[in-house]
Amino acid sequence: MVADGPPLEPPAKRARTEDPSALRVPPERTAEIRRLLSLPPPADSRVLSWNIDGLDEEGGPKGLMLRTLAVALEVARQRPIAVMLQEAVPPALELLTAKQVLGETYEALVPEDPPMPYYVAILVDRRRAKQLGPPQTLGFPGTRMGRQLLAVALSL
Repeated sequence: MVADGPPLEPPAKRARTEDPSALRVPPERTAEIRRLLSLPPPADSRVLSWNIDGLDEEGGPKGLMLRTLAVALEVARQRPIAVMLQEAVPPALELLTAKQVLGETYEALVPEDPPMPYYVAILVDRRRAKQLGPPQTLGFPGTRMGRQLLAVALSL
């Protein structure tokens, strides 16, 4: 019977070790992005279009992370009302929309069912633009590369 034996001790906790393959987002980069986003937006209305090159495998996942953070930094500097992105991939969009990056200021709109692992997306400033309806996705007939047009009506 357990009550008669020595008291049971919980198993020893294993020391935490960082996964060497895990990516660490540099906190100084996100701090600069948050600082810029805390400044008043420009008086003029700006729209930015950018092929963020999500398909580029140069530098592996770390290279994609650093390129995506560079995009976020420029968006924070320019403070456009909308950003039209091409070649967005899930890891890049996940990083862009993280709270500590652009997620508190920008909402990401994406196609309903992208036919490829990359797609177009629109980042919309949550405070300066209001959606007048859901985004619409239009496919280009005959495309072999999954080209689509993503459109949304906004009120500024």
